[in-house]
Amino acid sequence: MQAEATLKKPDIDSAIRVELAYPNGVQGQLHWDMNAADHQMGWTVTGTTGTAVVPAFAVPHLDNRIVITQDGSTEEQTLGDQTSYTYQLAALADTLQTGAEFLIDVDDSVANAEVTDEVYRRAGLSPRA
Repeated sequence: MQAEATLKKPDIDSAIRVELAYPNGVQGQLHWDMNAADHQMGWTVTGTTGTAVVPAFAVPHLDNRIVITQDGSTEEQTLGDQTSYTYQLAALADTLQTGAEFLIDVDDSVANAEVTDEVYRRAGLSPRA
């Protein structure tokens, strides 16, 4: 994993760029810039048979599309236009009401926190408390 941060103040990041490789060989890149003029929050996943683009994954109420390109053909789907928090709350309520398993568990949350801490370390910053 490689990480680089742009600092707003000492030990306070305003942007982070990360390149990583998972044990199974899948590679990923992340760039987050809280000072970007256009506040883009796009998410692109490229696989062996196509690409999926979510133009505003963190703010679906601003742009609720997913664009899938596969075999030279592009399809655009419009999804719901609630805030991401509304979807999270609805998923939690549904899980609690139906008794279904949660999509993620404590181990997933801990692994996510560990990767986040490592990104900060690799960028020369201390993990957040």
